[in-house]
Amino acid sequence: MSLKIVFRKSKTFLRALLKRFNESEVVNNSIVLAYYLLLSLFPMVMLLGSLLPLFQIHVKTVLEYIETAVPETIYNITEPIVRDFLGSGNGELFSFSLLLTLYSASQAVAAFQRTVNRAYDVAKYQNPIVNRVVAFFLTVIIIGIVSVLVFIFSFGQTLISYLTPIMNLPTHWFNLVGQLKWPVTIMGLFIGLALLYYLVPNAKIKFRYVIPGSLVATAGTMILSQFFSFYLRVFAQSVTSYKTLGTFIAIMFWLNFSAMIIMLGGVINATWQELKDGKIVETSGSFRKVAGKYKIKRRK
Repeated sequence: MSLKIVFRKSKTFLRALLKRFNESEVVNNSIVLAYYLLLSLFPMVMLLGSLLPLFQIHVKTVLEYIETAVPETIYNITEPIVRDFLGSGNGELFSFSLLLTLYSASQAVAAFQRTVNRAYDVAKYQNPIVNRVVAFFLTVIIIGIVSVLVFIFSFGQTLISYLTPIMNLPTHWFNLVGQLKWPVTIMGLFIGLALLYYLVPNAKIKFRYVIPGSLVATAGTMILSQFFSFYLRVFAQSVTSYKTLGTFIAIMFWLNFSAMIIMLGGVINATWQELKDGKIVETSGSFRKVAGKYKIKRRK
């Protein structure tokens, strides 16, 4: 393939991407998504804190993964609060934190769904009640998947530490598991985003078309965290001078840009699929989409 053809295809893709980006109102909707993400942040931490004693997972293990994904300065400022929430979790708070998490997170998923549906040019006249109900069940599924991933990765390290003295395993195995925070965080984020891009839109989507947007969004959010860490380190004095207000502003900007990157991933997927397959077909919902695939496999 000549450079001329590559340039022409890239130009076509970028032009279509910019058109969908503007039509989806990503910039405006990312503010809404950031608000609901912030609203669900601490209830989610409370919920996680209630589950840790059940699975005998140490608070430090969870904090290590959070530290990997969150900008350093924001983590350093909020770490005592998060540690307190994780350490004080109990059964009494479980129901309360679960309800708060489901409400706020489902609002975030609904906001995301509206944006990606615009990107795919589907569900223009969707019932808002149906949108909320679907978003609620999708939130339950996503929280369940994330919980399973956290448990597997956390329990894996605990299991290695338990078996090392009993089976005389090499000590570097435990150290290796401890050093996998970055790959585990990146892989968990990629899987979560890929499922989000595949299940949420009311469109007929082939899984291979969600991979480009998932890769861009995963790389973008991780790079954003590192950039924010550097930026806040340079201007740390300004942030710490305003204390709570400065921290809140930093978190909101970080969540806003993260939401924008995540929505951009959905726009990339929609653009890529339309250029490859043509007109995108609308479906009635995510659950029928999955059920349809299951029935086809059963027939085979």
